[in-house]
Amino acid sequence: VIKMGAEDGNEHGFTVNIRSGEVRYYTSGTAGEVFGGDFFRYVESQPVGSVISIHNHADNRGFSYTDINTFVTEKSLFGNVAACHNGKAFYVENKI
Repeated sequence: VIKMGAEDGNEHGFTVNIRSGEVRYYTSGTAGEVFGGDFFRYVESQPVGSVISIHNHADNRGFSYTDINTFVTEKSLFGNVAACHNGKAFYVENKI
């Protein structure tokens, strides 16, 4: 996601099923629009604690308000990663 974001300046994200390791959902777009309705419909359809969301932050900041709110409200999310272009990464995990 960092490489793609560095090339086009957008955020890119995908989800990984923690049981199978399979990449299940991919999205891209500008900050604030990258995770839209399709993403929320997908995560809402997944079992509790079964998905990790990984995305890049071109501005090199930690989690946004939306990132945190999504993680807290979407029960299927076990973890969330924000990977920055400066090499830093932020991770939060749900202790189920």
